[in-house]
Order: sequence, then structure tokens, then C-alpha cells
Amino acid sequence: MLRTLHEEKKGKSNSSCVVDESQHALLRRTGEQRGESFFLFGVRELCDVFYQEELQKWSEESSFDYDIYCSRETSLLPEKHHRGRVTDFFKLHTSHFTLQTPEAEYYICGSPAMVTEVRSILSLYGVDDKKVFFEQY
Repeated sequence: MLRTLHEEKKGKSNSSCVVDESQHALLRRTGEQRGESFFLFGVRELCDVFYQEELQKWSEESSFDYDIYCSRETSLLPEKHHRGRVTDFFKLHTSHFTLQTPEAEYYICGSPAMVTEVRSILSLYGVDDKKVFFEQY
């Protein structure tokens, strides 16, 4: 089940990222889920990725999985990392998720443009608005 999305923050430095405790708590709860969870994480560059070790640990210990999208990275990407944007994933895989897991809920957090685009893609595939939760910043 798709549980959480995170897209790059406007004005964020490329060399560091500040995560407040509520975001860390959400990640921790997502990683502790007993049901199937999938987390998409979008950043500009590899150096912007945070909680990488926790994500990896959760994926090894439960039915949690994740992918990281880097929109501006030019170097070779490690496993589980992709060049592009979170919305690229949705354009390619939404039909699979909606057919395989119609009960899935979608939690979207990020820029207004990204949230709007993901919601539009989900709507095109018939995902009920009641199953889509979002926060824009």
C-alpha cells in the first residue's frame, strides 16, 4: 500500500536538510507499520537524502519498501535511487497500484505543484479522493 510521499522543499539548501520532529515521527510510524507500505521520497540531490539508514532497516525488517527520486543529481545513483521526480513514478506505475491494491491510501506531502500533479494522476486512475491525504508547503 502506498503510504507516504515527500517531495523537495522550496528554498532548501543542497547541502543539508532540516527535518522537524513531526516528519521524523511520521517516518518512524510508517516504518513500524505491520501492513504493506511503500514510501516515495523526492529530493534534488543525493546529499539531500536523510534517514537513509532507517529506511533501509525498515525495508529489511518489515513489508515496508521505498524508492528515492533525485531530480537534479548527475552522479551515479545507488540502489533504490532513480533520476527524475516522484511524479515520474506515478506516471509509470499508478495503474499497477490501483489494480493490485484498490484499498490503498495515498499520503502526499510536498510542493503545491507536485501534490496537484500526483492528485490528478490518481484521479485519472479512479482513486477516490477520500483515499488521498495531502499536505502542501
